[in-house]
Amino acid sequence: MHSDRYVDLKWAPTRGIGAHTAACGLRMTWTVETASPPGALDAIEMVSPGMRKRVEHLLALAMGALARVRRRACSNEHQRAIPGAGGSGAWFHSSGVRTQAMLALGLGYVPFEAQRRILSGGIAADLALICATRAEFCDDSGAIALAAWAASETAEIPVPRLLGRLSDMLLRRGLLSATDCSWILTAALAAGCGEDALARSAAERLVEAQSPSGLFLAGGRGGQRTRIACFTDQAYAILALARFAEAFRDRRAMAAAERCALRICALQGKGGQWWPHYEVGTGDKAWAPAPGRNFYQQALGPLALLQLWKCGGSENLGAVVRGLEFPEENPGINAGRSVALAGSEFPGKTDGRRFWRWLETISPLNRNDQEYRPGELGLLLYTWLSHTEHPR
Repeated sequence: MHSDRYVDLKWAPTRGIGAHTAACGLRMTWTVETASPPGALDAIEMVSPGMRKRVEHLLALAMGALARVRRRACSNEHQRAIPGAGGSGAWFHSSGVRTQAMLALGLGYVPFEAQRRILSGGIAADLALICATRAEFCDDSGAIALAAWAASETAEIPVPRLLGRLSDMLLRRGLLSATDCSWILTAALAAGCGEDALARSAAERLVEAQSPSGLFLAGGRGGQRTRIACFTDQAYAILALARFAEAFRDRRAMAAAERCALRICALQGKGGQWWPHYEVGTGDKAWAPAPGRNFYQQALGPLALLQLWKCGGSENLGAVVRGLEFPEENPGINAGRSVALAGSEFPGKTDGRRFWRWLETISPLNRNDQEYRPGELGLLLYTWLSHTEHPR
């Protein structure tokens, strides 16, 4: 355990992010408070004081961007209704449910005043409950898991129907991605002790999906997508298993999270980039046309590794800082612009396409898929403002 690492850390209870962002013609001030004992920002400041200021700037940009895209990201227009089973009913498009759940998770850690500005008078808990309701009409395990996670953690409301469906999916589905399985485990942990059976089942399946190289198979047990795994599979698995290990004092789960973290840190590029795809069998990098996305560098990678440390695992702050430095130092990628562009206006109907595709026409950066999607802005906030603490 590494709890002694926090003893000498100093923090300011009201230290916050102050930034002026022009959005919709208005000049707004976003102030996001952090608390003690140390959170993600405090941990980064221990290694690189200057990096904390950069991250705070990114969070301010994210708040401004969300203010500009709130109508698209949080409304029915972002969802596509499709026929349900037997031609009756309506099923919400899973990408909209995922987006709303991610936004609810991140916005749940900003002041209520800021939540109301972004959500047109509502708060993150309201969005989480709306998302949970829509997830009942969705058949995507990942979307359902994210909705259950957001409802349990942000709204602090139990969603037994969603968790029951996840339990059935976990038992019946032969092909379940490591990412979806990790979200199911995280949702079960957020729900509390009443879902211990689901948490243990998801953790067992996730550990079984780990290859000898330490990397997690993309498709879980069996299936065709097992040779190549992506960075998201590894990051969410580390996050979920670290929380499970802390909650249940499970050494096997912690060892699995440690092995994966050790491998992805070993495969981190010279410039600090997290590699987007891996050869699971050999444990090496897979060919990729471009470096990892800024979302990996600034949000997902830090979320996984900081959570591992918080739960008593190894400390990888150096790798986190190198990852944060990569978008800043790479001449072809601008970290702040990638966040700010996520709030760019885009034309009328999108016909179900993700709005960031439109950015290809105005930004060469998106050829490397660098811009954030709306839901990912929520996870950027979650990474740095939730203090990566277990909700239980």
